[in-house]
Amino acid sequence: GGTQGSASLKAADKASQQALEEKLERMKEIFIQPAQKQTLDGAKTLLLDIEDKASARQEFVDKIRSLLDPAAANSEDASDTFFKDDGNELMKNLKVAEDDLDDEVAGAGGSASLPLGVGTVHAMEGGAASLAAFLSGFKAAAMNLLNFTTYCEMKARAGKVGKDGVAKLIDKLAPQVNRIHLIGHSFGGRVVTAAAATCSTDKIKSMSLLQTAFSHNGFSKSMKGFFRSVVDQNRVKGPIIVTHTKNDKAVGVAYPLASRIAGDKTAAFGDENDKFGGLGRNGAQQMGKDEVVKGDLLDATADYAFQAGKFFNLEGSAFIKGHGDVTGKEIAHAVRKAVRG
Repeated sequence: GGTQGSASLKAADKASQQALEEKLERMKEIFIQPAQKQTLDGAKTLLLDIEDKASARQEFVDKIRSLLDPAAANSEDASDTFFKDDGNELMKNLKVAEDDLDDEVAGAGGSASLPLGVGTVHAMEGGAASLAAFLSGFKAAAMNLLNFTTYCEMKARAGKVGKDGVAKLIDKLAPQVNRIHLIGHSFGGRVVTAAAATCSTDKIKSMSLLQTAFSHNGFSKSMKGFFRSVVDQNRVKGPIIVTHTKNDKAVGVAYPLASRIAGDKTAAFGDENDKFGGLGRNGAQQMGKDEVVKGDLLDATADYAFQAGKFFNLEGSAFIKGHGDVTGKEIAHAVRKAVRG
């Protein structure tokens, strides 16, 4: 009884520790500078005390935040709050428990597949056989902090590539072609949207955003969306299609961690009512009534009535089973129809 329970807790704690250490090690593939790798190693040394010592939590947050450029922070995803908040307060807000997730977000398979510090951490090599340890408390907060940090870095890179790279390439290409069509998946959706907002050509005839990883309010006028200029300046002369589904747990859960960072634990976690929900989960939200058309992703033989200058939210749960499931014939068919206008 008691001895067995104590052994299970120790094994669970060891698995949680190992999961966090491995996450920090994987982050070296993104933060590749020697000083950044040293910072990640320093963060590892704080993990043993992270549950019990406020000073360790504060230092852990400070080290992880130092990896990022605060110039990329904004209110779109509460990254401005992420940089300003007291480290201990931030960790308290990021202690997201499994009970905070509704059934649609958690999914029938439970939360084991979520890319967050929420749910189950399975035994690593060398761990206890068939161990399934719940990652909770401040260790869950630490994992959520690391995931949000990775998100912030990828967001910044995607915006920079779109604005400073792809936009210039489009303008260079434009004189040689009659039509330009943009397609982006995940952070690639941010790349092509930033490019559309920045380039000067009027030859962009469609944009297809497939399970895109930015705010579902990104195009909203009332919410002062980061990419509202794409709408106001009519940067895309044809239809803009947006695939979305509750099956996208990467966007549907990882993105709205922002609501917890902002200290709001009452909002629905990830759905269209969450201020910080993701485009790939909910489609374009808070739009004018004549700006967006709600519909479904159809089978590959169906027809669409796409129109220029409008957003088309295509709910794809029937065909899209996860964040990366964007290569099916149904999506290809919708993109082809958007390209044809």
